[in-house]
Amino acid sequence: MRRMLKELRPYFGRICLSIALAALSVCFALLIPVCIGDAVDTMMGRGQVDFAELSPILKKMVTAVVITCVSTYLMTINNNHMAYALTKDVRNRAFDKLISLPIKQIDTAAHGDLVSRLITDADQFSDGLLLGFSQGFTSVLTIVGTIVFMLRIHFSIGLLVVALTPM
Repeated sequence: MRRMLKELRPYFGRICLSIALAALSVCFALLIPVCIGDAVDTMMGRGQVDFAELSPILKKMVTAVVITCVSTYLMTINNNHMAYALTKDVRNRAFDKLISLPIKQIDTAAHGDLVSRLITDADQFSDGLLLGFSQGFTSVLTIVGTIVFMLRIHFSIGLLVVALTPM
């Protein structure tokens, strides 16, 4: 874990940007169901819709959808650039190390085995980082955000859900 954190140090700014974009995306994604609930509350029955109250709610919902989409898109682009740049750095250092290995050590391995292992390991590292950044941040923030939204809407029911969920 320490080695991985050392590798990630040059990308601290991108990691912070990814977390910020994930938080923005999750916050507005969680706002959408709240807006839907508010919109439903403006509809009393057939032909009894308060359009004056519904219109700003729908505008708020459309804004939330657009912000969610744009922030998720930007987060994906940022995460891809970060993961692939990091993978490139790791591969370059690994190839530099491979070049400095003694011939004896290279001769003991099957032809292409070292290079194949190096490429496969770097790809798995990249995929893990990409998944971790893309889904890890978003998942944790979604859970925290959902709890905050529940507590904000109805505190006692939110506490009940938080207490009963682990059971």
